[in-house]
Amino acid sequence: MSGRGRRPASGRSRAAATRSAGQGSKGDRWYRWAWLATASPRHHLLVRRHLRTGELAFHYCHVPEGQVITLTRLVRAAGLRWPVEEDFEFGKDCFGLDESQVRLYTAIPRHTVLVMAALAVCAVTAAAPWQFPLFLRFAQVRGLAMPG
Repeated sequence: MSGRGRRPASGRSRAAATRSAGQGSKGDRWYRWAWLATASPRHHLLVRRHLRTGELAFHYCHVPEGQVITLTRLVRAAGLRWPVEEDFEFGKDCFGLDESQVRLYTAIPRHTVLVMAALAVCAVTAAAPWQFPLFLRFAQVRGLAMPG
């Protein structure tokens, strides 16, 4: 396959465009994006160039059959990588996601599922703690329950 992209069937050009990859810790993350076709009609190469430094990053994208393919949609999906990485870092720091010493492959998914389930329970409980009877009962026993 050559390094150049092909024009899509609709005739629209896939030229570079400046778009935000979403909110970061310092506001919107603006990059220059280019969208290149591959040999597969469902796979695309998304190239991101930092506006100040010119640093390049590459995203190999898969769009399922029947889904609309737009640059905006691919950029939005690529921008979701940042919060996912933050969530995994939180899982490693607070829940021991990276602290499994296993010898069998089957133990790795078991540990991962257990840690992610614990993280999900804690996230849901933290979002609305007074709506969960078990938490409320624990709080009443400890004298932490809200009056009313």
